[in-house]
Amino acid sequence: MEQKLSPLVSEIEVDTIATGLKNMVGNKGAVKIKFRLVEKTLTFINCHLHSGLDGVAKRNKDVR
Repeated sequence: MEQKLSPLVSEIEVDTIATGLKNMVGNKGAVKIKFRLVEKTLTFINCHLHSGLDGVAKRNKDVR
């Protein structure tokens, strides 16, 4: 039996942030999607941070 979930979804929020070239474009950044499904709030975050040992300070700065 197929059930449609879309009527049960509310309070949708989407945020993006670029942390690449001049914090505007590039290959680094993150996307967040947050929504309420019935009585539960779900948040999904996908991010691409600076790599390598020399990127630790940049990664820490990016997630603050």
